[in-house]
Amino acid sequence: HICVSARARAVLDVALTSQRRALLAYEDDMDRRGTHALVSARAILTLIADGDDTPIFDHIDAFADAPTLLGSFLRALSSAAEEATERAATARRVWPEIVTHVLELNASGHTPFNDRYVGEMTLAALLPNTAGEVSYLYRELDGDSIVWWEPLEWREVVERWLPIAAGNPTCVDHLISFLSALPLDDQVRHGLPWVAALVLADPDRVAGRSFLLSTWLIETRSAATDAGLLPDWQRVVDALVVAGDSRLAPYSE
Repeated sequence: HICVSARARAVLDVALTSQRRALLAYEDDMDRRGTHALVSARAILTLIADGDDTPIFDHIDAFADAPTLLGSFLRALSSAAEEATERAATARRVWPEIVTHVLELNASGHTPFNDRYVGEMTLAALLPNTAGEVSYLYRELDGDSIVWWEPLEWREVVERWLPIAAGNPTCVDHLISFLSALPLDDQVRHGLPWVAALVLADPDRVAGRSFLLSTWLIETRSAATDAGLLPDWQRVVDALVVAGDSRLAPYSE
């Protein structure tokens, strides 16, 4: 809110529009490390802190039929929110609307999840996860990453996402990482039904392709027993063992 703010905003809008057009103009992904996506994500989260969320949805709409670019932008938004408390607060406020908007784009005939591998990654990115240590060349972390998402506050959003993500091993892993923001007891009490919905839809596809699921199930067995959810836990384990997950075989009945 200074004398050049209006002009700066106009120039930023032009820069973001130009970036979108440039990225879309290439047949291949010219931003594989997500460097451009992260810079724009930081700018947009800073810009919409006052409550005008139009820039973020303009960016998403431009990539509605480009799963690679949309997934990159979603991951960049989550990563930019990890870096600063102000951006974290903005992302926490707007993220449920982002999920709803992307799912509505998909339902209306756009193809945000069209590509088999990339589409799975983009669908999974609707649940925020911590960025890996080597995800980006230029991070702006002052300390530990901020875990800014709120699984228990976003129940409706997650349950809207589950039917589309069912049977997707990448989504299973993102869900488990998403739940890691909670104490283990809450992960089981609230998250086990979500994990079961994804896994039991297609155990053959999930078994052996999820990196986190077997470990999470083993670690949560005691909590599931204490919560009275052992039969639900056992149903997931048995389905995965039948589908070929040998690591869970000692826990199968």
